[in-house]
Parts: sequence; C-alpha cells; structure tokens
Amino acid sequence: RQVVFVTECQHKRRCDESQHPQKHGKIAVHWMEKFFFVNELTGSFFFHNSLLEPYDFTYMISFPRHRVNTSVFKSPQAGRGRGILRTRSPIFLEKDVVFVVGFLFTVVNLKECVIIIYICAACCAVRKSGGTTARFALCACGGQMKISEMFSNKKVVYSFEIFPPKAWSDVSKIYTTLDALSGINPDYISITYSAGGSKNSHTKEIAEIVRNKYGIEPLAHLTCVNSSKEEVSAVLDGLEAAGVENVLALRGDRIEGEVRQDFAYASDLVGFIKSRGASFDIGGACYPEGHPESVSIVEDIKHLKYKVDCGVTHLNSQLFFDNDDFLRYMDMVRLAGINVPVQAGVMPLVKESQFGGIVKMTAAKIPSKIARMYSRFADDPAALMEAGIAYATD
Repeated sequence: RQVVFVTECQHKRRCDESQHPQKHGKIAVHWMEKFFFVNELTGSFFFHNSLLEPYDFTYMISFPRHRVNTSVFKSPQAGRGRGILRTRSPIFLEKDVVFVVGFLFTVVNLKECVIIIYICAACCAVRKSGGTTARFALCACGGQMKISEMFSNKKVVYSFEIFPPKAWSDVSKIYTTLDALSGINPDYISITYSAGGSKNSHTKEIAEIVRNKYGIEPLAHLTCVNSSKEEVSAVLDGLEAAGVENVLALRGDRIEGEVRQDFAYASDLVGFIKSRGASFDIGGACYPEGHPESVSIVEDIKHLKYKVDCGVTHLNSQLFFDNDDFLRYMDMVRLAGINVPVQAGVMPLVKESQFGGIVKMTAAKIPSKIARMYSRFADDPAALMEAGIAYATD
C-alpha cells in the first residue's frame, strides 16, 4: 500500500522542554501519525518564516521505539541516531525564506511505526507573533508482511496462538485476549481454524481484526481433510479479500463418518494453495516426537520434507515439554535437507484440565519433572499456574 499524508499546521503552544531533547526551543510544531505495516517512509517538510525578522530553529523527526535506517537530503546539519533525525545545531532562517528537509526512513521492525515531528523556534518574536507555518508531505510504502521474511529480519521470532470463540458465540469476547497480547508486541498471532474437525467461521474475522485493529500480522490456520476444494477456495478467497496472506496449512482432525476425497494430507493442501497462484505465505506443522499416526519419526520427517518441497516456507512445531526432544529433532530435520525456519511450540501447563485435554489429544510426552509438579500442586491452582510458567520459561 501507499499512503500519502500532507498537512499544514500553525501552532502556538509551548514546547514541553522536559520531554523535548532540544532544550532551547520554546515554540513547537508537533505532528504525529501512526502507520501500520510500513517498510519505507519518504517525506519532506517545508518550514516558512513568514515573520518580519530572522530567527534560529531546530527540528527533530522521531520513530519512538523502532530501529530504523535513516537518510537525509538537503540538510547538511542533520544528525542521525537510532530512530531519530535531528539538527546538530540551531539553523538560522532569514525572513520570508522556506527551508526544505527531505528524508528517507527504512524501518527494520516492520509492524508499525509512530512518527513524531517537532520544530522549535528560539526567537521571542516567534512567540509574540503566534508562530510560523510548517508543511509536511510524507509517503509511507509497505504492505502485508510475510512471516517467512520475519526470520531474516530478527534473530528471534515469537508469536501467540489463540482459539476463536465457538461459531455460535460472540466474537467480541476475543478482544480482552487481544488487548493483553498486543501490549507484548508479538511478531504475529496465529488463529486456529477449528477443534476436533469442525469448521469455525470466526477464523477469518478474527484474523482481520488482528491485522487491521491491532496492527499485528495474523497467521490463519486452515484445515482440509473434511473439506472440498470448493470450500477451501472460498476460505482462501475470503482471507485474501481481508488482506491476510499468511496461512498455516493443516490436515485437521477427521470427522467420523464424514469422508472427503479432495485432501488426504496437509501436503495436498499446500500444493492446492500454490496451484491457485495466490501470494500466500504457507506455514506447516511439524512434530518433535513424531506424528502420532506415523510409523516412525524417520518416516514422519520424510513426509515433512515432501510437504516443504510442495511450498511450505516455515514450520511451527507441535507442543513439547522436553528441550532435548526438540533439539534432537532439529538435528534430524536439518540432516534431511529441510532448511526452512522452525518455531518451537511452547505451552505452559497452568491448569489441571490441560493434562487431560490438550496434552492427551496431542500425545505429547510428559517428563517426570512435570509429573512431579502436577502431583504436588494439583490441588492448588495458583501454585500449579506459577510452577507451570516457571517450567515453560526455564
């Protein structure tokens, strides 16, 4: 997308010197705008001295909390810092003269950026006359972010997985969860498609909310074994229309008595998505302890290699509770020639129901340390939660 902002402002307010790094300034033109999914921003500002006398001024353009690469044009006095472009010393501006600064920011953290521009004038005449005029013109260039690209930009990528409300429930219930997760600034949030093989119509809706309301890249789960090609195409069309371009291709749980012929494995779904020609970034699942239905872990990795060759760009592992299992699995995966990024699936066991629910369903191995933890704190929910978090973060 390209978004162009042009604004003209004339401000009289005093600069907050406790927050502004250029202490000598008294009058500030202050402009702020928030952009989502920006990887490049070019712009300029024109500062017009319409007063009857010259004066000194300084400026600062800031990307708070963001790592950026900066370039500046037409301003030899500009200094650069991490996320900040500012004058090294006050600039003398003659009367009725227009000063132009052009700049280019390349944002390294590609989720959102907040741009703040300050211009401070040091002359008393500016304060008495009511200020001066600044005009900003900015062009933000960016778009959706493919999750596979995040691994090239960051040493560590982390995300959260959420379960949408039931199909008949109010989707607004998810806002409390998203409000909390968004404050931790995850790289992306994945949204499950369904549980037990059923179809959940809220996945696309919540993925759209995650992206457009919270400015976080969504990863939409998509299962196939109980669906026809027409049904899968309809879901993909909806995701594409909503601006979601990251999907996690899964086989899904078979529904007893319901047999479909179009998809037998996740690799079939990956191939189908690629054949449609859409620009989806396709994630896949992998199993550090081997898929429950596989003959052996070696056979399972052979199938994983085929799935990656079909077009999977990154892998999310099934949950596991022993790091040695994951590290041993990663050695085997790399030896098999699978070189795409792999994210480790970590789930803190914080309540009793998890031991008989998700853990049983995934057939994950329970180490003796967790078994002892459960035996000791099963009757104390608060202590079990604290111990479960401590184990997961250890």
